[in-house]
Amino acid sequence: MRLETVDLQDLDLVEVGAGSYIGRDVNLQPAVLTDGVLALNPISIGEDTLIGPQASVFGPAKLPANSCIRGLDVQTSQAPRAERPALPSIAVRTLGYLLVAYAATAAISIGVVFLMSFTQLPTLWSLLSGSTTVPPGLLFYALLGVVTQGVIPAAYFLIVVILKRLLLGNLAPATLPGAAHWTYSRLIDLPLFMVFLRLTVMSHVMKWAYQALGAKVGARPFIAAPYTAEPELLAIDDGAMVAGNVAIFAHDPVTGNTAPVSIGKRAIVANSCLLMAGSCLGEESLLGDLSRHGAKDISLPKVIAVGRPPQVVGSTSQVADQCTTLAYASLQTLLVALQLVIVVGGQVLGFVALGLAVHWLVGTSSSLLIALLPVLLVIPRGVKVLLLPIAKWIILGRVREGEHPAYGSMWVRWIALEGLLMDLERTLIALRGTYFLPLLYRAMGARIGSNTRLLASSLGSEYDLKTIASDAVLNHRSLVFGHSIERHTLIFKTSATGKNAVIGAFGIVEAGAEVPDHATIAAHKAVHARKQRIKPANLGPNLVNLHDFEAAASRTLPVPIFDYFAGGSGDQLALSRNLNVYDRVLYIPRVLVDVSRVATQKQLLGRKLSSPLLVAPIAMNRLAHPDGELAVARAIRKLGLGMVLSTLSSTPVEEVATELGDNGLSLFQLYVLKNRAHTEALVHRAHDAGCAALVLTVDAPVSGRRERDIRNGFSIASKVDLPHLEGLARPTQTSAC
Repeated sequence: MRLETVDLQDLDLVEVGAGSYIGRDVNLQPAVLTDGVLALNPISIGEDTLIGPQASVFGPAKLPANSCIRGLDVQTSQAPRAERPALPSIAVRTLGYLLVAYAATAAISIGVVFLMSFTQLPTLWSLLSGSTTVPPGLLFYALLGVVTQGVIPAAYFLIVVILKRLLLGNLAPATLPGAAHWTYSRLIDLPLFMVFLRLTVMSHVMKWAYQALGAKVGARPFIAAPYTAEPELLAIDDGAMVAGNVAIFAHDPVTGNTAPVSIGKRAIVANSCLLMAGSCLGEESLLGDLSRHGAKDISLPKVIAVGRPPQVVGSTSQVADQCTTLAYASLQTLLVALQLVIVVGGQVLGFVALGLAVHWLVGTSSSLLIALLPVLLVIPRGVKVLLLPIAKWIILGRVREGEHPAYGSMWVRWIALEGLLMDLERTLIALRGTYFLPLLYRAMGARIGSNTRLLASSLGSEYDLKTIASDAVLNHRSLVFGHSIERHTLIFKTSATGKNAVIGAFGIVEAGAEVPDHATIAAHKAVHARKQRIKPANLGPNLVNLHDFEAAASRTLPVPIFDYFAGGSGDQLALSRNLNVYDRVLYIPRVLVDVSRVATQKQLLGRKLSSPLLVAPIAMNRLAHPDGELAVARAIRKLGLGMVLSTLSSTPVEEVATELGDNGLSLFQLYVLKNRAHTEALVHRAHDAGCAALVLTVDAPVSGRRERDIRNGFSIASKVDLPHLEGLARPTQTSAC
């Protein structure tokens, strides 16, 4: 059995097989809270099961021995996976853990030396035994706050950088990780590492930190401390944004692939996403919440992609920020200073409160000091939690709906408070499910109903915009946001969770979203904001002919997808001739005839059509709409026309033929593939599905040079299912459309 960082709940109900691999931040949760009832059910994991990073298994569950759960998923599958690399030997692992221990000890020693430079260190025994009645001064406790929150984490991070650069080296593409990679993974799992990164999270200092670790980072990035054990294989371009809870695996533990990960210029990776080996996000694209992106997934520029695997759902309109260099430098300096004052200052106040308590107890009874020692150790973090509402109202005030430009004043203040929330996240986890957490949310402006069960993450400091109604349940690590970052703009919108609503574990309620009363949102699902729809009454007068529909499509679809559908090869001369030929088709006028019984019906292949019209084969309709060819088939059936389904359809012929039914004519466009057996199988498949005829393509010996697609970087290798080509190598371009 091999366990990485993992959320284990109710250990007595979890049984793990001897050969299983459980990836980073996997959530094994036998307990699920729903309908006001806590259900406890066992989880049994087969001996050779592989569970990818940030996946979840909820009870009751029995995972077969040869199954696999991909990262961020909750369902098992038979997904192909590589053999897991063997762990380093026990001797190597022992040396690795010793290296981690020495690194932590060295960082703590640096903190002690810093503390001794300004004050005298008391001995713990002298205080507990009562041999001294003179406790250390408050300066000691104040400096202790600075050391624990700032000096020691910074020293540890510097030590990790030195070890990475001088000793552990880099992981090369297309290679399996070895002992050095394993040791580095253990080093960055120590909380001190993340404490330092979150100290100045989302500031320009993050760029320098990731560059020091080996990543390539462009100008003005927005980085919320994503996890990555392969920083040398990470490239973040100018103005790119990586939101919270993102994990980047340039080595995919499921497939065994190792490949660079790149995030294009001004691209945005939203919350709780996974970027796997070979992921390449296009410029100005947006990967939505809870999405997993890998080498074979959509990498087009200027598109919004969501899901696992991601599907295109819209286009972006990202713009470069308008902040001057001087303003950017000034605001970033202010941000870092504010973060240090808030996070380290809160720690200082907490330790000063601890010092006051120790001062009082030392003067009374040493036995009482010993008895209350566990309580005393909680004081620094407890004080910091109590200061959180005060910091919120001083720094942010009341947050209202609106938009704020990148790197502006509101941006700086909001990030500073988010940094404090991230620092307190582990402390607030201990308060989940208690009555204290709703009180804390209300103190920061949220509208919380009675009898709510909050097991959620507390990130998102714009609490004024959050409403959680009575009896609502927010399960483990779910998130409710009142903010989003789009177009390099911080956008605040209200979000609401209705009465008796249940948000599943890792679920996300996005800014502007509303969860209805009694609704249940499944685990690992996001509730998106409803976008304002144009009323149909306004569409009708504007869409008069085919040219109007084409113009509307050009405004609606992402540019690369519209160009794929609308474009041709080369200089598009053949496309122009195909359009112009209709100008030469003339109707012969017939005068003085009876027109009382005019009909456009036509009998074709034994089927009566309302008009002699067929929809031509169009590849990959699901690039334009999630329903794809099924939506076209529904329209064809209602109109009583015919449809020629493309070999490159993104929907199987069987489903399309079923949707057409008896009121539509189904034909199948066929390429004669090099694999003649597969071609023959397609013919039989179309026949069995009920297609009346084949439409044979005879003029495509090679793919056309589609220059629009070349300029846009469009490729069919983007993740769109091609069910008629399963088992064959996927083409990267095609002239069929």
